Amino acid sequence: MTLDDLVAFLHDFMGDAGDKYPYMPNGLQVRGREEVKVLATGVSASLRLFEEGAARGADALLVHHGLEFPSRAIAGSRSRL
Repeated sequence: MTLDDLVAFLHDFMGDAGDKYPYMPNGLQVRGREEVKVLATGVSASLRLFEEGAARGADALLVHHGLEFPSRAIAGSRSRL
């Protein structure tokens, strides 16, 4: 599935958490591969989780505790955390 389809599915499935928790960054934070075949999960976003996910072939990560900055997708040279 495409990354945009995954984001839309999760938004539809879980609702907009930003309405309930406006002080927390929710949604897509780091834009990765455009096609998602392998989805890894973790509790908290961290460099170690990103590296482990990449090493295990994950195309995307789904976490409970995201990164602590505004929820704008990061891409390109800024994507190394």
